[in-house]
Amino acid sequence: MSSLLLNEDLKNVSRKFAEEIMQTTVFKKFQITRSAILGDEAASSIMNLLRDEQERLLEISCERDIEENDFAELNNLHEKANNNQLIRSYLEAEKSLFQLTQALNTEITSLIGFDFALSVMHRDDDNEEAAWE
Repeated sequence: MSSLLLNEDLKNVSRKFAEEIMQTTVFKKFQITRSAILGDEAASSIMNLLRDEQERLLEISCERDIEENDFAELNNLHEKANNNQLIRSYLEAEKSLFQLTQALNTEITSLIGFDFALSVMHRDDDNEEAAWE
């Protein structure tokens, strides 16, 4: 659907905007720390285990209420992540990138004079039935 809304001029401006974002120190630091995580066996293992454990807890939550003891492994993995300097650096870089995107969104919405957070949620007409289930 988004491709229907974007003409070539908007696509080109969006591409240029993304290129500008990728030139920021914030984005470069994120990329560097992300690459470092992927290249470090211990750090990438912890990150993969964290993701898997979060998925496991999500599955449990679909079947039953999550109990405190269900969080034991997740807490253990969080502790390992907090003790890993590379992971801490990555998470800080990720947080900074998230803050940058929030600031950019705020700037864009203020420039066009529309606060999406205060607007009514819109759904695709194709998905309307799913929204009411």
